Amino acid sequence: MRTIGKNRGLGRLADAEGHFRMVALDQRPPLFDAIAKAKGITRDQVEYSDVTAAKRLLVETLHRIAVRCCSTRILPCPPRSICCRRAAV
Repeated sequence: MRTIGKNRGLGRLADAEGHFRMVALDQRPPLFDAIAKAKGITRDQVEYSDVTAAKRLLVETLHRIAVRCCSTRILPCPPRSICCRRAAV
């Protein structure tokens, strides 16, 4: 059920055109595995700072792609892509 408060909250997350411009990144096990493989260490040896740096890099890269996709429509959005869905506010 949508309430006035939910609508206001969603409205603050969306831009003037109704797009959500955010990245949610919480795929820790695959990320730990990728970092461990790249560094030649075990998953248990992966440091928190490595995960933070990798997430920052991913968010910055995905942000550039999303901005090109949603703002300029230069890149076509894949089917069922969340990057170009409008917020229902």
